Amino acid sequence: IALLNNSFCQTTKIDSINRLINKATSDTARINHTTDKIGLLQEVNLDSAIALGKINLVNAQKINYAKGEADSRTMLATNYCFKGKYDSAKENLEQASKIYTATNDSAGFLSMYSTYGILYGMQSNYDRAIMFFKRAAIFADKLHNVKRLNVAYQNIATSY
Repeated sequence: IALLNNSFCQTTKIDSINRLINKATSDTARINHTTDKIGLLQEVNLDSAIALGKINLVNAQKINYAKGEADSRTMLATNYCFKGKYDSAKENLEQASKIYTATNDSAGFLSMYSTYGILYGMQSNYDRAIMFFKRAAIFADKLHNVKRLNVAYQNIATSY
């Protein structure tokens, strides 16, 4: 029953984000809301999350929205990890890293390092996973993001 409730909650949240996407007055807002939708969608339908991530990436590239591109690539990388497509995940993370570095995006680094940790952890390379989760923790702390800091510490503990 808990799974059904979670699925229902995610569907309700997705419906809310769909309304925001439809009401968005700018392309960047639409891309940002779609990125949020992908984060929810990955919990109920991974293939749909990947398909939407690819579309969001193309839309961000069309308008030269670097943050949108990098965020889309990071979301794609996460979802590719869950599908076991590690080469695709790493390729997207490398591209996102270039953008986050060029724009000095601390929130982007937090997400990217977390995803690198997932990438290496899922391949049983725990030393590298821990290194990236520690980097994520540094950015979470810098951004005063307690929730993401807790997740980083949990991931570090799990990797040990």
